[in-house]
Amino acid sequence: QHYLPVLPCMEPVVVTRPFSQNGRSTQTIDIQKMFPADASHRSLTVEYTHHPAWMVIQALPTKEASAHEDAIETVAALYSLAMACDVVNGNERVRTAIMQWQQEPQQDEQVRRLAWLADDNRMRQAQETLTGRLCALQQGNGSIAWCKGMNGNEYVTTEVALLLSRLQRMAGKKAMSSQLSGLWKKSVAYLDAEMHRM
Repeated sequence: QHYLPVLPCMEPVVVTRPFSQNGRSTQTIDIQKMFPADASHRSLTVEYTHHPAWMVIQALPTKEASAHEDAIETVAALYSLAMACDVVNGNERVRTAIMQWQQEPQQDEQVRRLAWLADDNRMRQAQETLTGRLCALQQGNGSIAWCKGMNGNEYVTTEVALLLSRLQRMAGKKAMSSQLSGLWKKSVAYLDAEMHRM
């Protein structure tokens, strides 16, 4: 007996539209054209920044706190966390800015999450937790199950192996612990064996 995941019939869609403005000028934007005509729930957020790279930095910690314990969500959270660590640790200006934001009296939730990225011990613990969760889903043959108690399959194993490969290519071998590297190697070996079996 297994749980059958039930997915919601509506999925929120977030559309980001950048508007650049150089120098002193005026720009008119028709907000009605930004929403599809049949959209039932509309919401608009306007953010202004003079330094667009900081928008990327602020978006870093959004995936790490996944409530779902399936393999795809877990590896996505692990990937996001490892990439955020790589950006924060690889750029002293980013780390310094995060530390300065921490000193501000009225911190919002986003600043608190960013401060979390600068805490090496918490980041390591979070990565170990996510790695353990992912390793628990790997079967003896190297395949990875979508959820605990399910059998491993090629699709989930491929998705996990692909994201871990991407992580290794983007952040280097240092981004993967020996436990995570072992999981990746077993997954690739399983996929290789399945391909030869066909």
